[in-house]
Amino acid sequence: MVAAAWTMTHATVGEGEEHVTQKDETDSRGGVLAIVLIGGGATWATEANSASVLSTTPLPTPSGAASVGVDERTDRAVVVGAGATGSVTILDATTGQPVHSAPLDGRVSGPAATAISPATGHTFVLNTYGRGAAPGATMAMLDTRTGAPVRTICVPPEPWAAAVDDRDARVFVTSIGAAPVAGNARSGGRVSMVDVHSGALLRTVVVGRMPESVAVDTATRRVFVANFADNTVSVLDANTGATVWTASVGAHPIALAVATGTGRVFVANEDSQSVSMLDARNGHVLQTTPVGYPSAMAVDDRAGRVLVANEDNGTVSVLDAANGTLVQTLTVGGSPSALAMDARTDDAFVTSTQSNRPLYMRLHSIARMGLSWLDEGNNAGMTVLDIQRARVRVRCTVRVGAAPQGGIAVDARVGHVFVVGAGGARVSMLDAAR
Repeated sequence: MVAAAWTMTHATVGEGEEHVTQKDETDSRGGVLAIVLIGGGATWATEANSASVLSTTPLPTPSGAASVGVDERTDRAVVVGAGATGSVTILDATTGQPVHSAPLDGRVSGPAATAISPATGHTFVLNTYGRGAAPGATMAMLDTRTGAPVRTICVPPEPWAAAVDDRDARVFVTSIGAAPVAGNARSGGRVSMVDVHSGALLRTVVVGRMPESVAVDTATRRVFVANFADNTVSVLDANTGATVWTASVGAHPIALAVATGTGRVFVANEDSQSVSMLDARNGHVLQTTPVGYPSAMAVDDRAGRVLVANEDNGTVSVLDAANGTLVQTLTVGGSPSALAMDARTDDAFVTSTQSNRPLYMRLHSIARMGLSWLDEGNNAGMTVLDIQRARVRVRCTVRVGAAPQGGIAVDARVGHVFVVGAGGARVSMLDAAR
């Protein structure tokens, strides 16, 4: 094992930007890889030892990145660009060198807009508006290894989130419907079921309003859809796409997490500041636990823990994955907005911003319901948590000019970290061992 520690290192990555890692404590398990979207258009890669830039690759979209993912089977990191015209950049996850970079046929909708199927080697990217031969909302199906387009699939308006079920060879896509006009609510939500091998659209199902999150439980072969505007969760059969039941949860469910080991599904209720725990087999609500203002969740099945990022108070709530009770609250600072687990080491990665939270929190839900999206941040950071010991193990601070726009994808195999930050529309890879 190689002992690792965060050391104070500065790497300039763009005009007026600086990457800072703070020394905290050692980790005898060595480095891990996390892909972190911090907003804007630069990507850094860093490892849990120190930090230095290894390579820099321009992104074709100056607006920066919207989503990111890793496929260990193909050794690829997929960075999807935002803006009026989206883009996709595929990197070799070991060398950081670009394999493919090209514009997409439309505008990427948001951080949940990418889903990867390791079994088939396909990546699916949601486009809010298509162009050319495929106008309207579409989903691009790409070869993950090469980035080559395989197929363009038409989906209902405003596709928002996607999740892959490799067991049943499906990808499920939520669409929140056309934007409201003159004070009217959005149209009803839809879920499209697509074959991961061929890209064929198999079925479209009506769900609640504004289905903003989707998750698959392979053990029960169920698909869970959080309907933000209806305060419900729709549960679908993963094989047929048919609606099995609908469960009522708290106000404005925003995120989902499946604990396969305990047969539980956790729902983050944004405006009721709580987490609902459902039985994955029958959809019954078993427990509701108060937290902060939840924005994201992640599950560590091995440790039996569920992590909840609370945007309003700079904390992460740690819940028991079996009964949903609060185990511990960890302080990470700022406004945590994205989470991911490294299941091999029981490390969790949390991104945070520092901003004027009281004003932002009052306006946040209004913005989500159809008004303008709020840009809240000025500085952003990443915290690494040791979940087995339920305490903050390492803190890494990245100062950028915008709030995190996406999420975190963890891959422990390679040992690099790719971070997307504001400004400078490029992807830089940092090797923390240097």
